[in-house]
Amino acid sequence: MPESSYSRGRAPREGILASNTVSGSEWVSAARLQNHIAGRGRVLVPAMRPDHGTLLAKNAYTYAFRIVPSYQALVRRWRVAVDCSTQVDVSINGATAVTDPRPGDESPARGIVIDEVLGSQTSSESAATVQITGDSAPTVESIECVELPRAFIAADSNEFGVELSPFRGSQPIRADAFENIYAGAMNEDAGRRVLFQWAVPYMIGASTSTSFAASTTSGTFSDVFDVAKPCLARKKFNDGNDFTRCAARVFAWVSGGGVGEVRIASASGNSSTIAIGDTTPKWSAEIDNVRVLHEDLAEADGIPSGGFDDVDVQFRATSGTIYIASALLVE
Repeated sequence: MPESSYSRGRAPREGILASNTVSGSEWVSAARLQNHIAGRGRVLVPAMRPDHGTLLAKNAYTYAFRIVPSYQALVRRWRVAVDCSTQVDVSINGATAVTDPRPGDESPARGIVIDEVLGSQTSSESAATVQITGDSAPTVESIECVELPRAFIAADSNEFGVELSPFRGSQPIRADAFENIYAGAMNEDAGRRVLFQWAVPYMIGASTSTSFAASTTSGTFSDVFDVAKPCLARKKFNDGNDFTRCAARVFAWVSGGGVGEVRIASASGNSSTIAIGDTTPKWSAEIDNVRVLHEDLAEADGIPSGGFDDVDVQFRATSGTIYIASALLVE
């Protein structure tokens, strides 16, 4: 099984010239870089601070997140930083809570780290929850989740690892030795970015709560966020566009008999609109064709002259009240 280095290797191009042979050592560098990319892991929940202030003591607050994993991941690492003068309990997906007796003893508050070991590998999206309970009034400083890098990666059609042994100096190289280098380069999922996740509690104890969710009864679209999220997507295709098509979901519900609508607004235009009709909190259908400005490869830092895109979730109620407690934007 090929090794997947934690540090990014360099694939030199000086020895790759038209009409000349390419040495095995040059291909070894490219193979190592592919193994690093395949095994590095993804940021699933970019560090975010819920915008609800201090919570009440002795209550269990539950947040909803959407996981868009890479197949190669075996372990997800959650880090939850809570400022609290007494004990804090954190549970991931209903598992046994991890306890920190005094996380507020340090400033900024130290993070409670929980490694979620996966029972099987998957690239399918799924829902996740984080539940936080403080013995005294807690302030949630941040919530984040990453996939831990792999030390070794399988050389197969699922993990895209590359064996190094076929690339030897002064020896012929079989065509199949390049298979996963090519496949990895064509794999759009590699390096896929979660551009933002946002969440506030949707449950207090065992009951649904509307105390923290964004809500509206207006029939006119309005912004969910006080300040739009700065986003910059990858440039994946030379299609002449200055944007990449991304996707979004919201964790939303409506009051009894109500109907709501949600769309994503960006500098490149508004997305399609989806309807929200569930009366219990639920992840929405995918909002596709979300246009987000992408990197400008003509710029040294990749940032377009106009800067990052400003992306916001917009919602309205055609009847009743619509509530949104979480949102996700991903490439």
